[in-house]
Amino acid sequence: MTSHPKSIKAIELATERFVLRPIEPVAFARRTLHWTSDRQAFSDLAWKSDGWTMWRWWRHLRKLARKDRMGHGIWPKGATEPIGMHMVAYQPSTGNITFGVLIADHGWRGKGAVVEVREAVLGDCFERLGVHRATGWVNARNFASLYNYQRLGFRREAAMRESFVLLDGSLVDQLGFGLLRSEWFDGRKMLKSHQREDTA
Repeated sequence: MTSHPKSIKAIELATERFVLRPIEPVAFARRTLHWTSDRQAFSDLAWKSDGWTMWRWWRHLRKLARKDRMGHGIWPKGATEPIGMHMVAYQPSTGNITFGVLIADHGWRGKGAVVEVREAVLGDCFERLGVHRATGWVNARNFASLYNYQRLGFRREAAMRESFVLLDGSLVDQLGFGLLRSEWFDGRKMLKSHQREDTA
């Protein structure tokens, strides 16, 4: 029987452009309540698209403090305000994580922030925490997210037909992507090998 960590806990991470800080629900809710007005972004995450209050938003963020969840605020280096957040939910029985990401600052969308942030979070989960696999679900119309999963080495594993409700009320397919810990490490080895070849 494979042993998996019993819990996960966020630590501060750094990428080339960002600092990922563990979310402190009260302070983060105060800074980011205005994000809840972005109905499209919240709909893409399958979150309520309206009716948010400070109390409701704080309670939502507080869930990230559980032992089976963690969240990071995404701060550009040198910035005073976060541009988004990344959330992870963990299943100790299977060693599986699922996640979501919100880039709330429209100026950072389409600039590779999701891939850069998720790569750091995946590395932390696989290397420090020792989780077994990562799973992501995305609606079939979210082409940017589909591309991001493929770029990080995820494989498409499932399709749930007409199971996701878009903001306009229409139904679309939901696609499932998976990445195993072994595949992550194999991908890192290949990347380092290519980097050595490029500098040789």
